[in-house]
Amino acid sequence: MAYSWDNRVDFVVRFMYDIDNNGFLDDNDFQCMAVRAAVIEGKGNVNDGRLGEYRHIMKSLWEEISDLADDDKDGKISTEEFKGAVKKTCVGKPYDGFPQAMKAFIEANFKMIDLNSDGVINLEEYRYNCITRIAVDDIKVVDEAYNRLLNAMKAFIEANFKMIDLNSDGVINLEEYRYNCITRIAVDDIKVVDEAYNRLLNDDDRKRGGLTLARYQELYSHYLGGTDEKNPGVTLFGPLTN
Repeated sequence: MAYSWDNRVDFVVRFMYDIDNNGFLDDNDFQCMAVRAAVIEGKGNVNDGRLGEYRHIMKSLWEEISDLADDDKDGKISTEEFKGAVKKTCVGKPYDGFPQAMKAFIEANFKMIDLNSDGVINLEEYRYNCITRIAVDDIKVVDEAYNRLLNAMKAFIEANFKMIDLNSDGVINLEEYRYNCITRIAVDDIKVVDEAYNRLLNDDDRKRGGLTLARYQELYSHYLGGTDEKNPGVTLFGPLTN
């Protein structure tokens, strides 16, 4: 099956991280990723200082990944070793439960795909990343894959909304927001939660008595894709601390 777990992990190793195409992951692949990251960040220009920083980051990342996956300590990680590490540390866990090395691995790849560094991978960036790694004879199949990702994300957001909307009336009110916050984060003063909720609301929200799904989706997009710290969406999941 094309989308089986084994095939998906094979794909990650072969087409995304085995930069020198020698059949396994090693320190050289991570140094190649450092160069790639510096070139992408500079849009063709290379800043020696930034390249040095990326080399240091990728060196540390390789050492952490090696500790997790290089079972025989030969300086190389085979596809089978990588699969074993993923099974042991990631399968069946939410992203927050991944080891730091795996998170850093994923975040580094995200940054290389996000060409304009706006914190969002759009269709054009997804296309560009795909056609530089795999043979594509019809761009429609790439677009369909991207849309599948978006649909999955929409379903995830809708499911989260439903879990917060305890009385299933289609609106997240103050009490439901409070309940969701205190089950996830340490709160010693309910006022900060109420302030966070009120910051989310516009005039229409107040008239409706809370956040509808459409409004929740809008705020969610601001939370993930916006860089403005004053945007009301920043408190969607509660008051944040440094």
